[in-house]
Amino acid sequence: MQLIDGMGGLDVLLNLLNMNTHKLFSAELNKALRLKYKSKSISALYFATQFNKQCKKTSLHISQESARKWLKGLSFPNQERIMVLILWLKLDSRLFYIEDLQASDADDRSQSIIADQAKVLKETLIKMTTKLLELIKTIR
Repeated sequence: MQLIDGMGGLDVLLNLLNMNTHKLFSAELNKALRLKYKSKSISALYFATQFNKQCKKTSLHISQESARKWLKGLSFPNQERIMVLILWLKLDSRLFYIEDLQASDADDRSQSIIADQAKVLKETLIKMTTKLLELIKTIR
């Protein structure tokens, strides 16, 4: 599989990493809720209600729909809400930095791809310059 179709391949890779991050977050969130509330599954409404009780600021409250998306791995909370989850459910804070680490890894890969392309371009320019010089010698 060739990753370099412009940056399109890299965008696809980043989207896959984000999807995996959301699913990992969802799995850990559901596990923590099951442990805390000793239940096989937690409804989005119940989760949203319990989450909102933990928030000191009403601006951090979430809707049932947001709760559903978090539980299903369709979206990811912002930093303030992450702190509420960490304190409330005693989640491992490293779980929430995976996205940053993956983005950093993707940036490193992107830089590596660009460096490889620059190297190939440099080698091509050297070959072309050499051929041009040979052509100029034959003309003289």
